[in-house]
Amino acid sequence: MTGVGSQVLEVAFGLLFIYLLFSLVCSALQELVSTVLGGRAEQLGRGLRQLLHGEMPSGAPVIEELLAHPRMQELTTSSKARKTRPLPSYISARTFSLTLLDTIAPPGSGEPGQDLVGRARTEVAKLKDSQFKRKLAGIVDAAGDDVGKLRLEIEHWYDDAMNRVSGWYKRKSHVWLLVFGVLVAATWNVDTLQVVDKLWNDPAARAAVLSQADQAAQAPDTDDLEKLAGSYQDVKALELPVGWTGGGSDSPRAFPDSINLTKILGLLLTALAVSFGAPFWFDALSKLGRLRATGKPEGRNPGSANP
Repeated sequence: MTGVGSQVLEVAFGLLFIYLLFSLVCSALQELVSTVLGGRAEQLGRGLRQLLHGEMPSGAPVIEELLAHPRMQELTTSSKARKTRPLPSYISARTFSLTLLDTIAPPGSGEPGQDLVGRARTEVAKLKDSQFKRKLAGIVDAAGDDVGKLRLEIEHWYDDAMNRVSGWYKRKSHVWLLVFGVLVAATWNVDTLQVVDKLWNDPAARAAVLSQADQAAQAPDTDDLEKLAGSYQDVKALELPVGWTGGGSDSPRAFPDSINLTKILGLLLTALAVSFGAPFWFDALSKLGRLRATGKPEGRNPGSANP
């Protein structure tokens, strides 16, 4: 690889590491907001309401009966401030299957001597007509007399619904990450254009960032990257153009006296980049790290006559 080509790759590698560091910050903020506002529980509740849109023979909504089950109560944290029943943030497919069958066809229901599948078939027929009833009746009929198959089919049905919920949550999370990306980029002056200029023209800064980036690329997963947060202080000590200072107007860290379109573009590029999330940049950093490793020239063979 030529010198210029190698330098381009190194700058890109260093820039990905900077994106990763600030993506971790934005991801942490997004998770904090989601926890405080109950974002995961809200999306799960939305999915359950669509999935269980039906009524019991008594007229009570199926979802309310299911959430009242002791197994579900163990997954929730009660709050006197809430007027509605609290929602868990996660329900496994097995827990959902067992609880739904206990709710629809509890022990002692149905006709004497019926097994679980028989009870389910009898009790589902008593439900008020709805898409939920028709779907569940089809699952029960398809199971025949196999209890294991019945539970497995309900789990598959639930997993398909939760895949949609995951899509909703990811789209909402991306919006929050973009918002936090703008705030972080503007607050900490993380200007992509200035960072690239510094990495390109300052070999010492580039070498230090690459050293930290190599460590990040070799981490097993993003959970281990939290311990690398302190490494940013080492990079910052080399005076990367990150953060605001007094300085003169020609300093990349000085607050502009007037509207600077180049500065705005650099900050927006950073905000857009970190909105992709830490897992995305960790994966990109790992792949580029492997590319750099394979692109390094091999050592000279001592036995070879050619230089």
